[in-house]
Amino acid sequence: MTSEYHNVPIVNGLGQPPGPGFRAAAVAHRRDGTTDELTCDLAAAYPPEAGLTRWQRTFRLVRDVDDDERIEIGDAWGCSAPPGSLALHLLAGGEVALAAGGGRAVVSPSAGRGLILGWDAVAFTASVESIPLTDPAFTRVWGPAVHRLVLTARRPATEGEHMLTARPNSGRV
Repeated sequence: MTSEYHNVPIVNGLGQPPGPGFRAAAVAHRRDGTTDELTCDLAAAYPPEAGLTRWQRTFRLVRDVDDDERIEIGDAWGCSAPPGSLALHLLAGGEVALAAGGGRAVVSPSAGRGLILGWDAVAFTASVESIPLTDPAFTRVWGPAVHRLVLTARRPATEGEHMLTARPNSGRV
């Protein structure tokens, strides 16, 4: 297992290295009546060669009274120079189908209703990779494969923001 197969960014081709010295900082939790939020700075989890000065990631669970429940994964980053490459990964246990027109995908697990994912298609291209699994410890949980949604920045910038949104699939795309 490497960070390329976890839900963390890849900056300048570099993921989070192993070891206790590479971990998030400034981790905080907030909760109110409809929202749970976890924030952290991922910059310290990367080697200096990544060029990160900050990477604030926010996970937000929104339980909305207007039936718009969702999970938001927000990223706000700063780099010492424009990165040569920047990609966001999201692993899913179900099939991932990209919607025509970009900016959306449907995740269909073997059981349950699945998710609709949304992102900024102007800033990021999307691709899906299937990763076969052979280890029984993984196949018992995930099945024969996991799927990785890769969002690749079209024009990586020194500073940037992005929001990935996951909503329950109600059958409408």
